[in-house]
Parts: sequence; C-alpha cells; structure tokens
Amino acid sequence: MTRWLAGLPVEIAAPPGWLEVGAPAEGPPLVCVEAEEGAPPRPEGRELLAGDGVAVRERGGRLEAAVFDRSAPARGPRAWVRLDPAERRALLVAPPPENEADRTLREESCLELVVAHLWPLFGAAYLHAASTRAEPGARLFLGSSGAGKSTAARLLVGAGDVPLGEDRCAVGEGWAAGAPFHGGARDGGARAPLGALFALDREGPEGVERLSPARALLFLSACAFLTRWWAPGLEAGLGRLEAIARTSPLFRLSARPDGRLVELVRRAAG
Repeated sequence: MTRWLAGLPVEIAAPPGWLEVGAPAEGPPLVCVEAEEGAPPRPEGRELLAGDGVAVRERGGRLEAAVFDRSAPARGPRAWVRLDPAERRALLVAPPPENEADRTLREESCLELVVAHLWPLFGAAYLHAASTRAEPGARLFLGSSGAGKSTAARLLVGAGDVPLGEDRCAVGEGWAAGAPFHGGARDGGARAPLGALFALDREGPEGVERLSPARALLFLSACAFLTRWWAPGLEAGLGRLEAIARTSPLFRLSARPDGRLVELVRRAAG
C-alpha cells in the first residue's frame, strides 16, 4: 500500500515489513522503518523527554521513543520505536492491533514521531500550519491555536487554491508539503514550490506587512516542532528555520475571515 507522508511516498507492508519513506528517484529514503509485532519495551538510556503520552531516551547515539495511552500509562507502551539517525533506519515494535482504528492511530502516532524528529536532520522543518497550493507557490498560514489557520486556508481553497495540509506542513529547500496527521488529507498532499508564509494576527490593524528575517525566525520557531531536548535535532531544526526566514517571505496578516483576507494574501504572494 502506498500513501503520501509529508510529500514523500510511504510503502507500507504487513508486519514484519518495511516503511520506505522517500522516492527512489529522489535518492535514498528519508528513513526505513522495520515493523514487528510484539510486546513493546519501555525505552532505555538517558532520559530526554517524558510526559504527554510520550517518553524518549537516548542510548548509544540512537533514540528510543514510546507512545503510551494517556488515560492508562501503567499498562505500558502502546508502541515503541528506535530511531537510528546515522543510518536512517528505525525499528517499530507494537502488539497486534485490536481493530483497524487502533492500527491507524498507532501507525500515525509512530510515523509522526519519526517524521517530526528526523525531518530536520535531512533538510526540512516540520511546522504547525495550514497550507494551500496555488501559483506561484504554496501559501502557509501560521499562528497560535484559534488564530484562524484552517479558516484562512478554506477561504483560499474556496477562491481557487488546492488544499495542501490542514494542520501540519513540512518545508524543505524551496518546497512545502502537507502531512496526513490530525485531520490532514490521507494522501498528505503532493509537494509544491514554496511561496509565501503568513503569520496570522487577530489583534493588529488590518493589513499585511512583510517581517524582517529576524522577526520571521522568532515566529517560525514558535510554530515549529523542534526537538528542544536533543541537541543535534535542535541545531538542525533551527538551521532549517533560519534558511526559511532568509529566503522565503513571511508576512504578518490581519484581516476579517472574508474576501478581504483572500485579496490581501493574493496581493502579497503575487
């Protein structure tokens, strides 16, 4: 079975099997994930992150992450994944799913762990953003929860844009792609040339203003999924955000959620 994951095709085989993230035409896969059915262990090594249903530890240059049921953490991990960034490989261990919904939830939780933590190492940032595709490039809408990201994207789609990502977006060198998590399209959206980014501001005066690279970087860092608890991942992620801030226009946008917002976006994005 093939589906899209942040703009890259993912081949999913029944366990034991492999998930190959990355098209052969684009070089080696982003990461190969071996899947096994069994009792997931608890992560071992130096603790990096604990809480909110996830535990991550570092051991011998590898990351071990476990996903727990937040309502019953004492039951043990729902799934465990070991990431080996140097070799671009990961091992996923989980018990047989109780039903298809359980399989989907577990699969997406673990795949997002892999993507969020490894994307920066291979040249992309992972952002909390809604996005659309149009000429001359993708339009990304960023902001805090409730700022109107999804509403802005829906307005642009209603005006002729194509949906790219509803809640998550990967941004690389000159490209953007949606991701099939948290309500996103199942195909994750194909890649699109990176156009303009818009920081939604509900409190400021109506209008659109291009931000300086320094201000853009501050805003991007607040909307990015950064491995703040792991130095190599954090350094790579900040480097990717800095490159985006230097080379791609990011605008402060304040407008009512109507045709005026569409007009301002189109005028700024070209």
